[in-house]
Amino acid sequence: MNKKLLFTLSASSLFIFSCDNLSSDSATLETNDQRYGYSFGYLMGSEIGANPNFDDFDRDAFLAGLMQGISQEEAQIPQEQMRTLAAEYQQQLIDKQNAEQEALQENNQRAADEFLANNSTVEGINSLESGVQYQVEEEGEGESPRESSTVRVHYRGSTLDGVTFDNSYERGEPAEFQLDAVIPGWRAVLLTMRPGGKAKAFIPPDQAYGISGIPGVIEPNSLLVFEIELLEVIEY
Repeated sequence: MNKKLLFTLSASSLFIFSCDNLSSDSATLETNDQRYGYSFGYLMGSEIGANPNFDDFDRDAFLAGLMQGISQEEAQIPQEQMRTLAAEYQQQLIDKQNAEQEALQENNQRAADEFLANNSTVEGINSLESGVQYQVEEEGEGESPRESSTVRVHYRGSTLDGVTFDNSYERGEPAEFQLDAVIPGWRAVLLTMRPGGKAKAFIPPDQAYGISGIPGVIEPNSLLVFEIELLEVIEY
């Protein structure tokens, strides 16, 4: 959620204009001054209108306040009270965001727990003490990596609902990294594999990105599914 308050309109300090009405009819744009004014107005309006919180406001009251502020008219509400109202609204946004985040965390954790409980009964699924589960799809050969090993792998990562968030196959280039630099669930499964092997890993939230997730990529408390192909142990 965008927490930027609509009360803060920094762009308005760059120009002054006046108008007799709030019509959205087409403007006359014959001169540069007209085009400048329209451009600043449109860009500010686009930013305000794109804010999902704008729908929380009475538009007539918002526009009246905007125009009276630009015209430097006397406010209908004392400024100290307006600052209190702005802070109150901002706190409401924070409380709403926190509540939504907590609900998302709980729902995702519940979905992860239910999936793992059912998945543990599937033939071929191996469960580790940490809660990580994996299924061997192809046995490799040679020595398994150690916790400090550097490995080369191909992988595909997805969420429980099947949305892919990372895929080395699509990039056309395997990844190389030290095992002690990856999430615990990844490391745990790779330690069971041997070069040339393939496995499917089911990683519970606390062995992945936990309660924080990765904003914009992975939701909090998400169970992650990885298809992993260990190509090579570069350094033991």
